[in-house]
Amino acid sequence: MELIDQVINVIHKEKYWGYSVEYYLSSINKCTPSYAAHFYNKHMLSIEQVAELLGMIDDEKKNSFDKVYAEELYLEYNANKYADDSSFIENMKKIFDNKRVLIIAPGKKILEKREEINELLKAEDVISISLNNLEYSTDYLMVTRADFIDEAVKSNSRIIMSSHIARGKYENVSIIDYRNWIIKGEKTYDSAGVMSLNMMRNTNVKEILLAGFDGFSVDINNNYYDKSLRRPVSDEQAYTRNEFYRNMIQDISKEKKIRFITTSLYQEVN
Repeated sequence: MELIDQVINVIHKEKYWGYSVEYYLSSINKCTPSYAAHFYNKHMLSIEQVAELLGMIDDEKKNSFDKVYAEELYLEYNANKYADDSSFIENMKKIFDNKRVLIIAPGKKILEKREEINELLKAEDVISISLNNLEYSTDYLMVTRADFIDEAVKSNSRIIMSSHIARGKYENVSIIDYRNWIIKGEKTYDSAGVMSLNMMRNTNVKEILLAGFDGFSVDINNNYYDKSLRRPVSDEQAYTRNEFYRNMIQDISKEKKIRFITTSLYQEVN
């Protein structure tokens, strides 16, 4: 299943053939495939985690998709893995005080601004955080995806890991409480981008610099620099996600200075 998720699915998205993994998982769990599609399309879960979630669905809910129930189940699945991050957050506030913070997401445009990003990484007043990617050597690496843990740990980076994916004890890893940094509503927003921005909101940073926050396009080849991260996105999904992040960033910009290093669909439309 991991090989299918990480290798075959990448090819499958461009050259469609055969059956859907979502349908397979739905079949063995005897539930409507809408649940599998809902969880998989969040782009936050490995195929193994999707299978775990499908196994948690109540029998009376399996035949007809209930979006509210699906969101509650997703939040329950992740939020019950909590951690006390109070001491780390207090220390982080001191480290980030009056600094510029460069957050590097895995958008494709980080390849276009390599020189400018490298100059910022050298600046004494800049603290850098990479989100689920190792394209640049940064001060911190935020990990919110279970399928990225092994690669991240091998990198010997200073890691900030969300509690919902932590599976044991790690060296050089600070665990943050998933529940404290996500945004809950009709839908749960728990990407590394959301969590990192919420953390910065709780610090006295001088400026937040955003690189690789490209936004979502229905052309999956435009969304990430790493092909393995590609997932199909519908017009509605792209629009909804771009609107959410645009509004969130605009809201934070009322309190903190924010500058885009790479162009983004999240930037305010004039």
